[in-house]
Amino acid sequence: MLNLAQRDLVRATAPVLKQHGVALTTHFYARMFQYNPELKQIFNEGNQQSGAQQQAAGHGGGCLRRAY
Repeated sequence: MLNLAQRDLVRATAPVLKQHGVALTTHFYARMFQYNPELKQIFNEGNQQSGAQQQAAGHGGGCLRRAY
């Protein structure tokens, strides 16, 4: 369970993630694979190329809805 301070942090950052989540995750995956190319083998390359992975992660997989 989250304590009160953690909940407040989630509530404060959730709107930013909701608005910019896809851009953040697109940058995250590009940087992760640039510096750790060995990780590419554990992710679906098709999902990476199509943007499906970034979309799913960027929208929080429903986590943002549960944060409130």
